Amino acid sequence: MTETDFEVLAETALRDRAVAAVDEFTRAHGHPASRAQIKGLRLIAANEPGELPKFADKQRTRAEKREAGARGERKELLAAEVAFWKLVGDLCIGRRKEGWSLLLQRDADLPGELHVEKPAPGAKQSKEEQAAHKESKERRAAWEADWDRHACPAFFQVFCAHYLYRMPPERR
Repeated sequence: MTETDFEVLAETALRDRAVAAVDEFTRAHGHPASRAQIKGLRLIAANEPGELPKFADKQRTRAEKREAGARGERKELLAAEVAFWKLVGDLCIGRRKEGWSLLLQRDADLPGELHVEKPAPGAKQSKEEQAAHKESKERRAAWEADWDRHACPAFFQVFCAHYLYRMPPERR
């Protein structure tokens, strides 16, 4: 994808998905994530998009541990925080057919010439075929890394900004 293609993607589909995800989540759960957590999410997305699923999983695990020892209103808030970090993880690598994720969007955006067909099990390939297959896989991996470098930060920039925008003034 060209730089312009990424800009169009960021300003259309990714923006719309980010806003919809925040609106749907906050209607159901409120705003359990703190400003500091949102800032951390935004920084990880901008600087290390490949680490987002691990970051979300770590935050979810921490919230689950705190939730286990909580009671009443505090337990409800922590359950919502667990749901928030699960959402972030699902937005990164969710593989559900009925849902949407950055991974599914990346797969949908993959140019046809980069689709790599796996050789049949037990099929013998010539050295030239093996080299061509390896080169195709490397081109695909480079394209995916480039997509992730552009799309993940763009998506989570909007996601975080919209989350903070929707946050009640007393929590800002």
